[in-house]
Parts: sequence; C-alpha cells; structure tokens
Amino acid sequence: MVTEHQPRPDRIVNLEEPLSRIVIVDDHTFLAQSLAAILRDEGHDAWVAAGTTPDAIVGEVGEAAPCLVLLDLALSPSIGSGLELLPRLLHGGSRVVMITGCTSPSELAECFEQGAEGIIDKALPMEGVLDLVERALAGLPLNENRRLNLLAQLRSARIREEALQAPFRDLTDKERAVLGLLDAGLTAKGIADELFISMSTVRSHIRSILIKLGVHSQLAAVARARDVGWIN
Repeated sequence: MVTEHQPRPDRIVNLEEPLSRIVIVDDHTFLAQSLAAILRDEGHDAWVAAGTTPDAIVGEVGEAAPCLVLLDLALSPSIGSGLELLPRLLHGGSRVVMITGCTSPSELAECFEQGAEGIIDKALPMEGVLDLVERALAGLPLNENRRLNLLAQLRSARIREEALQAPFRDLTDKERAVLGLLDAGLTAKGIADELFISMSTVRSHIRSILIKLGVHSQLAAVARARDVGWIN
C-alpha cells in the first residue's frame, strides 16, 4: 500500500484553516507511520494511536477528538479485533473508516453493520487510499454498492444459518444430552447408565432426535450436529 509519494500538485493547503485531525489505529507500525506521514504531507494532522489496549486507544482517541479514525480490522492480541473496538469508538462520537487487508465478506459486512462509514483496502495504490480518505473527510459515501451487497450477503447467510440451527433448538434438554453422548461414542446402554434412565427411554429420545433433525441414523444426526456447529 505505501509507496513513494509526493504531495499532489493540485492540492493547495490553506494554513489558516484548521487541519483535519486523523488518528490511525493499526499495529502494523511501518505501514501506519508511513500513511500518517503521507497524510501530513497532504496537509492533515495525522498520527498513529500509541495505545496497546482497547481502553488506552479509546481514551486516546476520545481525548484527540479527531475528524476521522482509520481503524485496522486485524489488531494485536492485546487489543483484539477491530470489530470489537469499532462500537466503542463510535459510541465515543468518532467517525470510523476501516482500513484493512481482510477479504472476508462476513467480517467486512459486520463493519458496515456496526456503523463504519466505509472500507479502504490496504492493497489499493496510495493515491486511491488518499482519495477515499478525502471523500470520507468530506462526508461522501466511499463504497455504497459494496456496503449494500455485503449486507445482503450477511442477511442471506444468517437466514441459512437460522434454518440449519432451528431443528436443534426444538430438541429437549434430555435429547440434547443424548445427542451429545452419541457424539462422544456412547452406546444406548452407556447413555442409559450415564443419564440414569431406561434403555427404552434412550431409544425414545433417539427416535425423536432423528425425526426432528430429519435424518435416518444416529451417525447422520451426529454428523448434522457437527456440520452446523452445534457440536464442536
């Protein structure tokens, strides 16, 4: 993303106007510092947040009251995900644009869902990054079509997930226990001994599980539970 850069000749910086303050939250030090330097060349008051914990960063950004926060999605373990930090920054009144190399549609959609004003791809040439930063500072939409498409994909994925999970929510507590023990490799007798119930009751629970999950064998029930993440 960061390349040799000369201030654009068509950009005139009026020193009498207050500078646009931009805080970059990114633990990739070289990239972040380079971007901050380039933004300063463009006439902005840009710097990299020094905090190494979520509380420190939120406090630092709140005290600075920037016009814009550029937030990376993948941060250090001590800070956590940018998705976790995003709502806290928004709650403090910051305008946030994600700047990331992430390509996961679901994660990018969640950024928009939580309130990020846009997403800047780190793979863009520097001029493209600067143009998007300028648009964000001007309050212009950055990638509206992408936002709508990603949110539509996220809604569709959640509908599919809901349909897959629904049968498992219909299981009784005892049926869930039986299914878990089937996954652990216990026989019907082993389940009866473990749960202190009769063999006939175990068989009744297993029949009910198969019907509710729409499968025809215990192995298929366990496989379905694993496929949807109900059993890890």
